[in-house]
Amino acid sequence: MITESKLNLIIITNYFMKLIFAFVLLLSAQRTLCQIYFDDTLHQVPKKNATIKATGIMKNGLYEVTGYTIKRKSTLACFLHYTDSTMKIREGAWQQWVDGNLSEQGMYHNNHRNGLWVDYTKEGYSSDSTIFKDDHATIKESFFYNYNTGNLMAATLDDVDNNKFYYTTYAADGAATVSDSVSMDYSSISFTPDHETQYYGGPTAWMQRITHAMMPKINAMMAKINDFNKNNFGTALIRFVIDTTGTISHVISLTMEGTEYANLCMEIISRSPAWIPAEKDGHKVASIRIQPFTLETPDN
Repeated sequence: MITESKLNLIIITNYFMKLIFAFVLLLSAQRTLCQIYFDDTLHQVPKKNATIKATGIMKNGLYEVTGYTIKRKSTLACFLHYTDSTMKIREGAWQQWVDGNLSEQGMYHNNHRNGLWVDYTKEGYSSDSTIFKDDHATIKESFFYNYNTGNLMAATLDDVDNNKFYYTTYAADGAATVSDSVSMDYSSISFTPDHETQYYGGPTAWMQRITHAMMPKINAMMAKINDFNKNNFGTALIRFVIDTTGTISHVISLTMEGTEYANLCMEIISRSPAWIPAEKDGHKVASIRIQPFTLETPDN
């Protein structure tokens, strides 16, 4: 015979068993791997448009997402963290790989970049090092390497809080040849736009415009090529700002400064029609671009 006390004990036991079972289901759900699809810019897209296939799981209080390239299934593409499975707020370590090489890493807090963020070249060199405070870049240092030799060509430093830009050019032997600084207004510039600035018609149209503008003057330049010395050949890195209206300003030659070729490249950039401005949080922002131009010796 079941007494009233035993019946109450059974009811209480059943209640706690249900709680335990519900907790186990919740824990199991949290540990279930969910499939997520990204494009190359780590924006979520439908499976048919994806280049990265990822899985997400709650781990150590954060939603951890690990992704691999779809074409090369064993090649790591991203290692990301969010506050939860909605993936609306980034929180914690953030790493991205391109073609199996680490390309970017840093930390998020409350959806804002904080601390040191580093970008890498495919060879593993640091190309950009930026210190952020609540998504605001305070210092950015960039390095530019020769594509063929791997030698450092130029280094730049954007001292955002003090509105100063510094740059140094290096010779093939590593010696600094030019070191200078200019005042810079960073108030409307974003180093991390949601949508990058672009030329109307895209990269192909931009290259076509450069070629069309450059060829007549290059042909005239080649007529006196015998008068050139080794400093007249190489890669001219032209830095410029595209403001919130798409207008180009602050055109600087980081390498080959003062040469006829670099001056020509700066002229072509300066006379460019307006671009589509970059955007951040739904607002138009200014951004910085670097355009390389290479003039090879006749032997090449």
